[in-house]
Amino acid sequence: MFPQLPECSRLLRLLAEYEPLTDQLLVAPQQESVIDSYGIELIHPIREGRSPAQVGKKGQSNHRWIVGVKLCWLITPQGQVIDWKWATANTHDQHFQEVGTAWTEQTEVLSDLGFRKHGEEPLSCE
Repeated sequence: MFPQLPECSRLLRLLAEYEPLTDQLLVAPQQESVIDSYGIELIHPIREGRSPAQVGKKGQSNHRWIVGVKLCWLITPQGQVIDWKWATANTHDQHFQEVGTAWTEQTEVLSDLGFRKHGEEPLSCE
């Protein structure tokens, strides 16, 4: 489908080089925002560990096992991205809590209970 696409390691180096430019696409927070994570399956779990260059790890997302990464988005009600972070799929949502807490003075952050640490108040109501 993409005959001009560079080889995988070259593509990853190019993407890393231009990652700082993604900050130019972020928007300012509004009165309310929503935070949630989304798992991206890179390979089928049965193929886990077959390659020494495997990207991602095995973890649960949406009540199923995946081998890949999780993206966490802080978005406006219109779906525009305020902030984001990624980690391997074996990462719990609490790992991404800092994305929401960094913006609590500028916006009311709404999240599910997965972002709440035991004994702490949730970022906001469900």
